[in-house]
Amino acid sequence: MVLANSTIEEYSDIFTNFTFGFRRMLYLVMPSETTFPNLAETPNYVELSSPWIFIFIFVEMIISKLTDKKLYQMNDSLTSTCAGLLQMTMKTFFLYVEWTTGYWLYENYRLIDLPWDSVWTWILSLLCVDLSYYWFHRAAHEINFLWCFHQIHHSSEFYNFSTATRQGMVQQYGSMIFYLPECLFVPPQIHLAHMGLNLLYQFSVHTRLVKTLGPLEMVLNTPSHHRVHHGRNPYCVDKNYGGFLIVWDRIFGTFEKERDDEPVVYGLIKPINTFDQFHCQTLYFKHIWHKLRACKSLGDIWKTLFYNPSWSLTTGQYQLVPESCLQGRGKCQTIRRDNRKLDDGIHVLPSCNLSVHLSAFFAMSKDIDMAAINSLRLVCRIFMLLFFEHPGKQCLLCRRMEIKSTVPETETGIHHLPLAGYAVWNRLTKKNIYKELYSQKKNQIPKLVSTSKNNLKCYFSPISCLV
Repeated sequence: MVLANSTIEEYSDIFTNFTFGFRRMLYLVMPSETTFPNLAETPNYVELSSPWIFIFIFVEMIISKLTDKKLYQMNDSLTSTCAGLLQMTMKTFFLYVEWTTGYWLYENYRLIDLPWDSVWTWILSLLCVDLSYYWFHRAAHEINFLWCFHQIHHSSEFYNFSTATRQGMVQQYGSMIFYLPECLFVPPQIHLAHMGLNLLYQFSVHTRLVKTLGPLEMVLNTPSHHRVHHGRNPYCVDKNYGGFLIVWDRIFGTFEKERDDEPVVYGLIKPINTFDQFHCQTLYFKHIWHKLRACKSLGDIWKTLFYNPSWSLTTGQYQLVPESCLQGRGKCQTIRRDNRKLDDGIHVLPSCNLSVHLSAFFAMSKDIDMAAINSLRLVCRIFMLLFFEHPGKQCLLCRRMEIKSTVPETETGIHHLPLAGYAVWNRLTKKNIYKELYSQKKNQIPKLVSTSKNNLKCYFSPISCLV
């Protein structure tokens, strides 16, 4: 009887943890479940939810395949996930900067003492975190310099759960300043919990499978609202910045409803024509650098950095959608674009192999901290993630190196140096063929399918390709 009761309790705990993990992704949690007495006991909900992130992606992939909706493209999803891994790695260099800064501010300069176990404190923090995110997100779109960090998130021509992981590698340090005012009155452990829950909810709205949520569309940021935000149709640009709530957009005049008569076209107004991670991360920095070099006054420099990205240095006026991107009446069907999305045609077998390796690597990466991985290994992994042209090689090489790093005699990370050096050499000498292919007409673009024995060997064992 005792054994039976313990078994029932064990299964009950498993079920409770399972349901809480799912509810966490949708912000369906109670204050009592997510309130803690101090910062040390507050979990990192984003790290804890990494298995759920892959479950959501995997299920959406299956539905996409069964319904023939073509929601995913393997190389695009790999590029997105590599960007997420790169952001996680960069966070490790500045471990807990946001947490410690907010904690220091609260301990030394707080204006009021609010009870940490109060439901009203929990609700206040929810609203403050979401409002802070709204203003950061709006600034990231409407201030040219901040757009440098955020534009990669909008560079995918697909809209799915993997797109949510496509993040700028240092974007979080630009957003930190928008959240700090809350630390003057809200206990940091409550603030931290809502930061994680807010980000997880934002992940869940990156899908085309959910059409509308009925009356909830009036209050919440839904997949429909966020699809508009990711569109490059003229009516979609700079709209729907909310994270959890859409009421901020309604209040501040940035709300736009999804239109049934005009399907959303995803991506940047001027699409990125490569899966090269380094290019995706640095593209807009190069653009601003060239504009700064053309500036003739301090006023032009100021406007280039802090005006809206649509501000033209040539005309001195705002030009929301460049004329070169439009034809006719400006609807999405008339936006000039190649009908063929950027694709290098990864073969199905390497795709499956890469997916398995990437999932395992991500599961291992969620436990990264400074005590487990030294700075040399982190630097080398950044080089590998950034400088290999193909996202599959990035994932496989990093995965192999992380496995090898678990061997005690290799903890110094020296074995990473040859691969990091090769990655840099690859960046300096290799020619990115995707740019040339993408610029050609559709009927002239040869399909790149890695079916040859050598190419398959490279995908399954990239180490052998280095010799």
